[in-house]
Amino acid sequence: MAARLQLQARVIRILDRVVRDAPIEDSYVELKRQWPDATEEKRYDFTRQIAAHANAAGGTDILWIIGAHDKSASVEGAKNDELAVWLDIFKSHFEGLAPDLLESVVVEYGNVSVVALRFDTSMAPYVLKGLKSKEMQRPAREVAWREGTSARTARREDLIRMLAPIETMPIIELIYCALDQGGYHNDPQIGLLFEMYVYTKAGQRVTFPLHKCAVAIGSADSVADILWVPMRITRIVASLHRDVSVSSRIDSKTVIESASETIVVGSGMVTLGAHVGANLGKWGENIEVEVSMWALEAERSIRLRETLIRSTNPRTKAHEWVMKQHAGSSPE
Repeated sequence: MAARLQLQARVIRILDRVVRDAPIEDSYVELKRQWPDATEEKRYDFTRQIAAHANAAGGTDILWIIGAHDKSASVEGAKNDELAVWLDIFKSHFEGLAPDLLESVVVEYGNVSVVALRFDTSMAPYVLKGLKSKEMQRPAREVAWREGTSARTARREDLIRMLAPIETMPIIELIYCALDQGGYHNDPQIGLLFEMYVYTKAGQRVTFPLHKCAVAIGSADSVADILWVPMRITRIVASLHRDVSVSSRIDSKTVIESASETIVVGSGMVTLGAHVGANLGKWGENIEVEVSMWALEAERSIRLRETLIRSTNPRTKAHEWVMKQHAGSSPE
C-alpha cells in the first residue's frame, strides 16, 4: 500500500505543477491529454513514443500520466477502462519484449481522475515492428529514440549509449527465497531471505549500493492489482555456507561487503535480507516478491520477481511463504 501511495503522491505533485503552469523538470515523466484515438496509426504512434522514451531512459523507470497536458496547463482526466484494450495492442507492436508495465494507478485530482503508468526500461533495446497503412509507412523493424519530447529512429551513437552498459551487466540467478512472520504480538515483523548467484564476466566487478536496491512484496492472489509494500533491506552479504549438519559463515573469495554496498569480483553467491512491520496472516496463499538490484557499473537495475506459496516449516511448524520447489522443506 505504501508504494502505491508514494506513486499517487508523486503524480499529485506533478499535477500541481501542471495547473500552476510550472515546468515538469523530469525527463522520465511524460504527460498525455488523452488515450490515443482508436485508429491503427494513432495507437502505433503512441506506442512508438513510449518505446523511444524507454530506449533512451538508461534503465530507469518511466512514468506516463494520461489525462493531463502541461502545454495547456490543464488536467482534464482520463478513463481507466481503456487500459486493458490498449495494453494488448501496445504489446503487439513490439518484436519480442515490450517495456513492462510495472504499475497502473488511477489518481483522483479535483473532480477528475488521471491514469498513471509506470514502465520498466531495464530490458532495452525495445524493437518495434513496422506499420504500413495509407496514412503511415514505418520500417519493418525500428529502434526508436527520444530526443527532447519527440521520437526518431535511433542513430549509431544512440545504440552505443544503449548497449554499452549491457556489456557490464551481471546475470543474477535466484536460488532461494522465503518470507516468514516474526516479531512480537504487538509488533509483527515480516522477514525476507533472498539468495542469488551473481555471474560476472572475467575481470569484471559489480557494485550493489544498498541504498539503490529495493524490495517490495504484495498479495499475488489478485495479480492484476497488486498493492506493493516496500521492505527495508538490512543486508546484502556473502551467502552462508550450507552443510548437511552445520551452517557456518565462511569468507567469500569473490564477495566484498560493507554497511553501504556489496561488491562482487568474479561470480559469487549473495544473500539479501529485508524486513517490514506487518502481519502476513491475511495475505492469502500466494505472495509476490520483487527485488531490484542496482548495478552501479551498468547504471541500471536488474529486477527479479518470484511468486511464493504458503507452506509449513517442517522444523518450527510455523507458516512461511517459499518458492514452489522448496514447499514443505527448509534449507539446512
